Amino acid sequence: MRAKLLCALALAAAATVGAASGQQASQVGSEPMRLARDLSLSAPRPVFAVIGNHLLSAELKPDAPLTALVDARQPTFSCAPSQRGRRGAEIMLSCSDGSSALVKLDDTGCGRSQGEKASMCIGLAPKIAVRRLTAPAGHKLRIDGEKLVLEPSGG
Repeated sequence: MRAKLLCALALAAAATVGAASGQQASQVGSEPMRLARDLSLSAPRPVFAVIGNHLLSAELKPDAPLTALVDARQPTFSCAPSQRGRRGAEIMLSCSDGSSALVKLDDTGCGRSQGEKASMCIGLAPKIAVRRLTAPAGHKLRIDGEKLVLEPSGG
């Protein structure tokens, strides 16, 4: 009984301190929080897209536009993204074979085009993006080390 009471008191104290520091951070700005945010914004972020039977990837560097997503297995196939809509909520992918897709992103940085023709994730690690991207019929996405791989379902 005493352990439960001590645990409850510790949790209540932690919640109070957390709420107070959260309020202080919103008013004044917390140096560790600001540093973590700045570090996350300064690191390149992975970008993945599946369109047709192609898995495309790129790296989004801070303060630089995303110029092209390329299929690592077929480098002659690429798609040029262009931002549409408010706050980048829509990305038009215009590909080298003449195909295109309008991908609507959600708050997580992932989204799909209408009809599931394409899917895309910006800023998520491969192990998370693999769950949010949609493989075309007869194919599957899997993780191979630190990379995403699109392969036929039978192989």
